[in-house]
Amino acid sequence: TRCLSDWSSDVCSSDLRTDFSAVPVDLEGIDDYRRTLYAAMRAIGYGVTTTYGDLAKSLGATGWEGARHVGEAMGKNPVPVVIPCHRVLAAGRKIGGFSAYGGAKTKEKLLALEGVKLTSAAEPKSSAPKSSAPSSAPRLPGL
Repeated sequence: TRCLSDWSSDVCSSDLRTDFSAVPVDLEGIDDYRRTLYAAMRAIGYGVTTTYGDLAKSLGATGWEGARHVGEAMGKNPVPVVIPCHRVLAAGRKIGGFSAYGGAKTKEKLLALEGVKLTSAAEPKSSAPKSSAPSSAPRLPGL
């Protein structure tokens, strides 16, 4: 595998998986909640994703506040990739944030390297009925 140190333009062959789960990480000075969260994230397998909300539930937190707390703690992740926060998505399998270099673009690239395909959200459907008037007809406010 050939990886460039600049993750924003990372080029890696996907024929070889790199497993960082056995890499020791010094979490001295990290609070118990974040240690537990980071351990849960390290258990998420290569090519597998979860959501902020589901991860929060697995730690006993509920509601959007739990997901927000997970996101905040992930933003303080001292070793992204080794503690694979890129595998945690927002609700609806949206990319969400990523605090490492390159932000969400890097997160997308890391997931792609693992074979994760994210589908773009469908365009919201308008609940307004389609007008039968020709498209060249003037549109008046309120009509």
